[in-house]
Order: sequence, then structure tokens, then C-alpha cells
Amino acid sequence: MYRITKEHFGFGLVFGDLISPDEMNQWRQEAVKALVGAPKSFSVLIDMRGLRRNELQPETQEDIADGIKLFKNARMLHSCIVTDSPTATAQYKRRARE
Repeated sequence: MYRITKEHFGFGLVFGDLISPDEMNQWRQEAVKALVGAPKSFSVLIDMRGLRRNELQPETQEDIADGIKLFKNARMLHSCIVTDSPTATAQYKRRARE
């Protein structure tokens, strides 16, 4: 399950349950469409609390990270990722540094 919403600060992204590779491809297509006409700068709030990370296929995890890069390349200034586990927090901090 995923959701993309336009917010007053930019975009809200929600990931939950188990996301299949097909669903991730659909999310990326919707993200590209949502970014058409995006403001010159914006922020993104990413809620991953309901995501069943341990059951995701490795390529799907990479697809999420690559998809978020779409927003960065479209002039995202700030992002905030909400997680529900210390392991997930550490993973995303490491990826952000990369």
C-alpha cells in the first residue's frame, strides 16, 4: 500500500504493509506524474511506520530509495522520514549520507 498526496509544504508519501515490485513500479509512475508542475522548492514527509520492511524484496527496498531520489532531483529541499524501528531509522540515515 502507498499513497502520494500534495500538501501545503510539498508532498506526503505513505508506505504501508507489503509492497510488491509491480506496486512499486506503479508508485514511481504516479510520483513522476505528481512532480509535474511541482513548486520551485518543496518538502516531503515520508511515513513508513506501517511498512513491513522485513518482508520486502531487496530490489523493492532499492526502488523506494531510488523513487525518493525523484523528489530530490525535482528540487526537494527538506525531507522527514517517520519510521517505527531503530533499525529502519539507522538504514535511512545511512542512505541519506550516501
